[in-house]
Amino acid sequence: MTQAIAAGGTPLVALMHLGESDIVAGTTQSNFYNRLVAMADALYADLGIKVMVCKIQNLTTYGSGYSNAVVNAAIAAAWADGGNVLPGPDFSDTTFSGDHLHAYTNEEMQLLASRWYAAGVSAGLW
Repeated sequence: MTQAIAAGGTPLVALMHLGESDIVAGTTQSNFYNRLVAMADALYADLGIKVMVCKIQNLTTYGSGYSNAVVNAAIAAAWADGGNVLPGPDFSDTTFSGDHLHAYTNEEMQLLASRWYAAGVSAGLW
């Protein structure tokens, strides 16, 4: 990002799909929220761009099964605060094939792309 800015580029937003390891680790909602907001605030202070964060996919089929509820609630709270975390797409209704963490098929990649695009349009970014 800093290289793009140094080269004269103007990033509109940082897109972030994160939280899977926090779910597995049992991170609390308040801890995830605080770290997400702190990261977004630091990015804005350093580079002048906000962060668009998505709600993460269904992980009930990953490993022994995990709930995305805590992380997605923290993300929703950060969206609602109207600070440097912008609402991204909601993938909570999605279960990825393969390792259940990453999109592998063309259909899964198209779903990701179309929802990220729609979130950017909704935010007035493009």
